[in-house]
Amino acid sequence: LDRGWIKDALPVLEYYTERTPGSFLEFKTFSVTWHYRDSDVSHGAWQAKQCTVTLVELSKRLPIEVSMGAKCIEVRPSGTMIPNILETLIRKMEDQGS
Repeated sequence: LDRGWIKDALPVLEYYTERTPGSFLEFKTFSVTWHYRDSDVSHGAWQAKQCTVTLVELSKRLPIEVSMGAKCIEVRPSGTMIPNILETLIRKMEDQGS
C-alpha cells in the first residue's frame, strides 16, 4: 500500500500531540492513531474536535479515511477498513476459483 499520505497527515497529528499533554501517537501497519485518553478530559475532547476537522479537510485531497474511536482518532488509507479488505479478498478467491 502507498504510504505517501503519511507525510501530509503526520504533521497534523504531531501538532495536536505537542499541544495536548498526555496524548500520544500509535503507528500501525496501515494506520496512525492519535490517543488522547490520558489527557485532560475537556482539553482532549476540544483538541480531538479540532484535529478531526483538520484531518477531514485533508481527506478531501488525500486518499485517507479518518475515524474517531474511544478517545482516539485513526487515519488510514482509503479502502483499508476490515470490511473492504475482506470484500477484496473474497473477490480474489472467487476469481481464482472460476
